[in-house]
Amino acid sequence: MEPYTNPQKSNASWDPPSQTCNENERRPVAPGPIPWGAYEAREPVVSYGEGTVPQSPNGWEYRSDAEYEGRGAFCPQPPNRLLQKWEGKLLRKTSNRVCWTMLAAAFLMSCTMTLLAQMLHAFGIQAGTGSSAFYLPLEFFFLAESLAYLTGLVLPPFLLLKMHGICLQEAVPMEKTPFSTAFLAVCLGAFVCTLANYPAEWVIQWQQSMGYSGVIPSYEVSAEPAVQLLYFFSVAVLPALVEEFFFRGAVLRMFRRFGDGFAVVASAVLFSLFHGNLAQSVFALICGLVLGFLLVRTNCIWVPVAVHFINNGLSCAWSMLAVSVGTAAANAFSNCATLAILALGLLSLILLVFLKKGFFSSMGRRGILSGGQKILDFLLNPGCIVFLVYTAFSFLTVMVLY
Repeated sequence: MEPYTNPQKSNASWDPPSQTCNENERRPVAPGPIPWGAYEAREPVVSYGEGTVPQSPNGWEYRSDAEYEGRGAFCPQPPNRLLQKWEGKLLRKTSNRVCWTMLAAAFLMSCTMTLLAQMLHAFGIQAGTGSSAFYLPLEFFFLAESLAYLTGLVLPPFLLLKMHGICLQEAVPMEKTPFSTAFLAVCLGAFVCTLANYPAEWVIQWQQSMGYSGVIPSYEVSAEPAVQLLYFFSVAVLPALVEEFFFRGAVLRMFRRFGDGFAVVASAVLFSLFHGNLAQSVFALICGLVLGFLLVRTNCIWVPVAVHFINNGLSCAWSMLAVSVGTAAANAFSNCATLAILALGLLSLILLVFLKKGFFSSMGRRGILSGGQKILDFLLNPGCIVFLVYTAFSFLTVMVLY
């Protein structure tokens, strides 16, 4: 399509976006369609100020719905309803691609674990005890589990970011944060994650009242040092790194253009559902909300990584102590750690409220869609629908079989 030239301005070039738009006056159009992802790949912040229009990186503004389909004229200040339609379409595409990426991650983890187990069986490495699902000795099971985790939770989100032209430094922010702020934020996150155990316990009790066991699938561990080391790495260290890269890195970054608050909630919901069982999902939802909030507030991925590591590490420590020195000693350690986290967390909350006055202020990025429209666009797309069906099947399977 040839750029349109106003006959009254034969030598006119593209007018700056500050110029008002006459609905009856045609304006030049960008040569060729704006590709999906061209805007968000370079500009993470979508700012809709009063009477302004967000800019794309190459200087062209958003097209109206007519130009988006490759026809019609371009207006520097399209009506708000057209921007809403454009952003709703963008949100559906984003949610669709993120959910398909999560399904690919789950599929890749399962396939990798199965393939490694079959390879080890072919070399005669198998056991009647250990992993009941793969019949591997515990040390080989945790090695295979770690490789499957790395493959499934690193490769798909990396490809998603690459497809959208988002660099790793942008998706995984590592802004230098004052030590006092980072320490208080970590203590606050550990405090909330500890409190999140209580709603999870209520869900387990409800399941038991319905006649189900309410058991959360867990790993088997022995007192052997090599097994405990691999167990701690595969359950505490590795998930804290790769899950935060996936959910607080790639997923939250993909949704952040629609508002910081929405990005935190959306990433927490997907993080919750990805765990595959009801009780653990309730726990993960609360943890995901605070982890996402801390990332937005500190803009440093190491803060949620530290909180995630503390939460998983304490659980691993209890399991290792229980098989090494007994359940009584493990319970005593758990009680002391819980009291220390609650005390530090409460103190951190008070200090953050009074000393870091902007820490709990409202989030600035909002987008132009209403909350209800965001929810509909987030849910009503093929990827999210398939992912919800997969999650429901996983919930029912765990509830019935365990």
